[in-house]
Amino acid sequence: ARKQPAFVRLDTSHGPLNLRVEAAMVPMTAENFVGLCKRGAYDGTTFHRLIPGFMVQGGDPTGTGTGGSSLWGEKFPDEFDARLRHDGRGVVSMANAGKGTNRQQFFVCFKATPHLDDKHSVFARVVGGAATLDAIEAAAVGDGDRPATPIVIRSATVFADPFADVDAE
Repeated sequence: ARKQPAFVRLDTSHGPLNLRVEAAMVPMTAENFVGLCKRGAYDGTTFHRLIPGFMVQGGDPTGTGTGGSSLWGEKFPDEFDARLRHDGRGVVSMANAGKGTNRQQFFVCFKATPHLDDKHSVFARVVGGAATLDAIEAAAVGDGDRPATPIVIRSATVFADPFADVDAE
């Protein structure tokens, strides 16, 4: 079993966000995110939806909130672990359009959002970049919850990859 977490840095237009990805607890969701990061799928994408006091959503290559593909091309099932809850600021979870529709988009919580537990798959937490998260939350919002100025994920870098050995086998 994969025991080690993955670590990913998202370099955004507002600064870095360092994420601890819980590969042991939600292996499929973690593998999807890490694999998409390694593939460059998030590079140049934006956070297209910003609701201060709630969350910021991104990772859609179309920038519309309707796009994105999983690592495997198809949507994949929800994955929940009782230890991973929407229990505070910096929780990272999969965006979806209902049960079993996970693909590429994700969101970062600005506060606890327990009403999303067992509806969205939590897979990571921000462990570095609190000032970046503050700056993103403070950004001006335009029509339809879109940031007035694009908040860009310039690159996603995987620093610790518990899936690398599996891929090599």
